[in-house]
Amino acid sequence: MAGAKDTQRRKPGIRQRLLNWTGRVFFNGAQRFSRRSLLRFASWIAKVFYNLSNKHRGLIKTHLAKAFPDSYSESELSRLALKNLDVLARSMVDFVKSRSMTRDELMSLYSVVCDPSHLQQAKETSKNGIIGLTGHFGNWELSAHWVSQNGFPLTAVGRDQSDEALNEQIVAIREKWGTDNVARSRFANKALISALKQGRMLGLLSDQNAGKNGLFVPFFGDWASTFRGPAIFALKFDCPVIPIFNVRQDDDSYKLIIGPRLELIRDDDKEYEIWATTYRMQRYIEALLTKYPEQWMWLHKRWKSRPDQEAVETGERFLKRYEAEVRDEFIIP
Repeated sequence: MAGAKDTQRRKPGIRQRLLNWTGRVFFNGAQRFSRRSLLRFASWIAKVFYNLSNKHRGLIKTHLAKAFPDSYSESELSRLALKNLDVLARSMVDFVKSRSMTRDELMSLYSVVCDPSHLQQAKETSKNGIIGLTGHFGNWELSAHWVSQNGFPLTAVGRDQSDEALNEQIVAIREKWGTDNVARSRFANKALISALKQGRMLGLLSDQNAGKNGLFVPFFGDWASTFRGPAIFALKFDCPVIPIFNVRQDDDSYKLIIGPRLELIRDDDKEYEIWATTYRMQRYIEALLTKYPEQWMWLHKRWKSRPDQEAVETGERFLKRYEAEVRDEFIIP
């Protein structure tokens, strides 16, 4: 999220340099193969990684079990963990392959789009752009492609990769499809405010650990450090918040979910206003992950940062008020 500390590329270690080299080779070599062949290869890689990496397999299962206690058996957790890696690998292939796709080829990947009218209505009524609520779910990169190609100019924040050549290839793909890429840094807010004033949509990944300075709200029952930026932008500029998430289907097509506008929590207590609006966004993401648990990046350490006593006390006070005053009913198609 914008507002984080400036990111400077540090000299990568041997392992990272090897991964960067592999990424560059894959980006260039993938264009020579069919999508079907690459997807089969991606599934094979996911299975190999699942079987060889006890650490990452265990991390995914641990996070799933934490989010959904008593919901899945050990065998079901194993199935979900493998499916999770498969979705991630296949989605990465489609992003890389989109470098050489035509617009018609890209649009043909979407078997279902529901409901674009929410986005159109937001565009027609907003004076200061739109906040696109999204996350590392399904194929989030192709969500941006669809938005940019269907009449909704998009500005997205992205973290620079450690390898400059690889980063340039990733940014080039985003820009090919019309996304204005803003590097995450302490200077990004100025670019994002400018984009909103131009009536553009901001694509903000709102599902990651925000570190010790983040806002602590409940996420599947435990405190999680969360970026407050989406709520601040939405409240300050009175922007509609529209959920946009891309579900990978079993037939390798996509279902794009464009949710109805999330109502902002307005209050005289500005601290509560930001907290409650941020929490409502996370509640939507929880509902989405509950329906599609295999689609999110469970490798991410969402609960890594822990709150101090003051943050817990504030959170408990705000949560009690939220539960007494707000009724959330999210219908996820």
